[in-house]
Amino acid sequence: MVVAVLFGPLVGAGIGTFFGLRGAINGLAQRSKRMEGTLVEVRDYTRDTSRLLEGTLGKQVGEIHTEVTRGD
Repeated sequence: MVVAVLFGPLVGAGIGTFFGLRGAINGLAQRSKRMEGTLVEVRDYTRDTSRLLEGTLGKQVGEIHTEVTRGD
């Protein structure tokens, strides 16, 4: 009986710690998956914007070059 009174709280604390840590680790894993998805979206957006900007600027430079060379 004395052993149960002494070790009961220790076992309970150990089990609580285990499940608490498990929940925390699972939460961190889910968060890292969400962050990875966000980083992929940012990368794709940056890539697409860069391509669009490159095409637009290239077209504008070509038009300016045509106007300048036509003026000669």
